[in-house]
Amino acid sequence: MQLPDGASVARTSEVTKQVESQLKQMPAVEHTLSIIGFSLLDGASEPNNAFMVARLKPFADRKAAADSAQALIRRTFGAGSQIRQANVLPFNLPPIIGLSTSGGFEYQLEALEGQDPAAMGSVAGD
Repeated sequence: MQLPDGASVARTSEVTKQVESQLKQMPAVEHTLSIIGFSLLDGASEPNNAFMVARLKPFADRKAAADSAQALIRRTFGAGSQIRQANVLPFNLPPIIGLSTSGGFEYQLEALEGQDPAAMGSVAGD
């Protein structure tokens, strides 16, 4: 969540409580954690930012399509757009720590036994 520049921690806290209340009304949400004054997107400590994590119930308890993470993100986006004091941007964290939702990964294939480049290309392609 991001409020306008210059917004106080108290104001950010009130908006955070509104979003928490909306999330807690969703049956698939088990718990929420809020960090007021921190921006996950840029790592900055600013009073007009807040970071929130919603822990969902186990998959066994969320079998309906409406209880999927993506459905809850859409629902949270809609609810957050009704809060005029802040921009609420819900998104799913990447499943692999360090792998962004828009990026990829990098690896290096090494020929430890002196394989020729054609063989290495074949391995990389597979």
